[in-house]
Amino acid sequence: MLPTQNVTEPKKGVPLNLSHLSERAFQSANWPDRKLSHDDFQELLKARIASLDIKQTKEDIQRFIYNPRELDIWSQEYFLRLSEMLKIQE
Repeated sequence: MLPTQNVTEPKKGVPLNLSHLSERAFQSANWPDRKLSHDDFQELLKARIASLDIKQTKEDIQRFIYNPRELDIWSQEYFLRLSEMLKIQE
């Protein structure tokens, strides 16, 4: 069951500028092409989320969070749902 109470749309609604991200990724040699398609971005993001060690990630940032219980909803499924809500400008 996926958590729903804390999954909301981004408050500012600012879209991810995919062309800017593509150019920066290319300049830093993290992407072989100047063009990163929407599908490529989603595929890379979902693969990264799938490989994320949630337990280790929580441990890494827990000391920076006022109420660590807020991290209880974190899971791969949670982040996949958030990724589907991203507004992307190509």
